Amino acid sequence: MSPHTTMEPDGLSRAIDVFSDLHDRNRTPTTGWYRSRIPTGMPGVGQQFAFEVDLDACTGCKACVVACHSLNGLDDNELWRTVGLLHGTASSVLLGDQAVEQRTVTSACHLCASPACLSGCPANAYEKHDITGAVIHLDDQCIGCSYCTMTCPYDVPVFNERLSIVRKCDMCHGRLMAGEEPACVQGCPNAAIRITIVDRNDLVFKMVADVAPNLVPGAPPSSLTKPSTQYLSVLDLASPQLRAVQQRVTPAAAHVPLVVMLIVVQIGVGLSLAAVVHPLGPWPAVLGISGALASAAHLGRPTQAWRVVLGFRHSWLSREAIAIGAFVTVAGLSAIVPVFPVRVAAALLGVAVVFTSVKVYSVTARAFWKLRSTALRFGAGAGVTAGVALAYLESGANARVSAGVTGLVTGLFAYWMWSLPSRYTDSCSTALVRSASLLTTTLRRQHLLATSFGGAATVFLFGSTLTQSLVTLALATGCVVVSMFYERRLFFQAVSPDGMPT
Repeated sequence: MSPHTTMEPDGLSRAIDVFSDLHDRNRTPTTGWYRSRIPTGMPGVGQQFAFEVDLDACTGCKACVVACHSLNGLDDNELWRTVGLLHGTASSVLLGDQAVEQRTVTSACHLCASPACLSGCPANAYEKHDITGAVIHLDDQCIGCSYCTMTCPYDVPVFNERLSIVRKCDMCHGRLMAGEEPACVQGCPNAAIRITIVDRNDLVFKMVADVAPNLVPGAPPSSLTKPSTQYLSVLDLASPQLRAVQQRVTPAAAHVPLVVMLIVVQIGVGLSLAAVVHPLGPWPAVLGISGALASAAHLGRPTQAWRVVLGFRHSWLSREAIAIGAFVTVAGLSAIVPVFPVRVAAALLGVAVVFTSVKVYSVTARAFWKLRSTALRFGAGAGVTAGVALAYLESGANARVSAGVTGLVTGLFAYWMWSLPSRYTDSCSTALVRSASLLTTTLRRQHLLATSFGGAATVFLFGSTLTQSLVTLALATGCVVVSMFYERRLFFQAVSPDGMPT
């Protein structure tokens, strides 16, 4: 007993003295038992703040979630911080023994060195603060396109239905600048979350060198955005038996306005390709304009749609909007001045539109939207339209060739669509396995309709090579459009990207 311990009349020590005695003997500054939850100064040149999470200290009480929700005044169903679960067999770094383990994982914005939300935003509604490194969302500049919710691999930005804009965690930037702890850090009863300072160059080097390939098991590759969050544990987090718990796989949003936009614009592009051989008047331009208007219905703030072009330096969504505008302009000009060079220019701009549309989704690094499959989907839409249009416009042998080639392409694409579930089931990508599960269960009916109407279109197109009947071509056209509609819905709903544990 310490000589400074005071005895009560009954011979027992006071609780405060017992605690003080234990602190003096066992909890020295070198043990690391007590640590500041926030640095005393601001980051230096080339540095930034970062979250550090002790998984062994986190109990999953969600006090951090409540604190974030309360301090930031979030709506009832709005979450900027989530808590997920890891479980499985893992060894201890200290003891080396294997055991079944479980850890809760608290997650918010990872203040990435290369934030995908910022690079993807077409309205320049994001900025990365020079001093703190916080990725800040500028609410007044947001148009509510939700593209950042697709580009961020960690599902950090959240669309607010009431405000019709996206909002996200910014590490309580105002508090940071005042030297105060973020709400989640202050609210954690176990000091499982703290703020540290990291070197940005070192962070990028680690990601490129694959020193830290994933934040935690199941998370997307850190090389995508170079997240700054550090997760600490005595467990071997690289253990292949330690997995993230995933909630039941459910279809993603259908994004019907985007479905309509992609179909209508790509039909317009297909007509512009056919117009190189046979002038088609204003129809390619009309369809391009209609598609652009349909996409505006997807925006939370459609009156601010003009801002979509501001991010052309870094956002493929901005480039897609600019490409559509150029295509509509030149396609409209070709209706007024239907000379061959103008029609060719319109067709080339149409190809550029399809290319930018492919990049809009492939850059999100979602396995279901990878470059080759997305290019096949969108290219087939424009190509089949061009073939059907030529089958209408031409006669005799040329019409039969156009219908036959288009029928072959349609049939091959329908077969490719039909075979997706079986090919993805055996994939090494867990994201594609989840997509295959959706296609064979919840989305089975839509998948069947997409492939069935594609097969019917193939039959009618081959039939038209024999009969050259406009009725047969009309039936083929209807089947193609219906098949495209269900295929585009599946494009959005069957995607199931990797993310933080849920």
